[in-house]
Amino acid sequence: MTHLSRLAFIGNSLPRRCGIATFTTNLQQAISTSGADVETAIVAMTDHGHAYDYPSVVRLQVNDDRIKDYAHAADVLNAGQFEAVPFSMNSAFSVVKPASISWRCSRG
Repeated sequence: MTHLSRLAFIGNSLPRRCGIATFTTNLQQAISTSGADVETAIVAMTDHGHAYDYPSVVRLQVNDDRIKDYAHAADVLNAGQFEAVPFSMNSAFSVVKPASISWRCSRG
């Protein structure tokens, strides 16, 4: 079994108020406090017209209406040597890493 040392989560993050934000934040916190020797980070999706006071675990924000933010986040994740990048959102990135999709939801 391969040991993961760096794990980045892509999704909404608290203090944004939605179920995906709660899920992503809880998952990141559970893994970071599990005793496993793994560094965790969140790439937070920020909805158009909003600003959030994210905690330090959020390493990068992606404004959902700025295409270049997506490309920049993919570059940062690829350069950051994260072994896995779980997604908790309804958007896609071009990351060259093992990835898993937690679930999809639609805005509405």
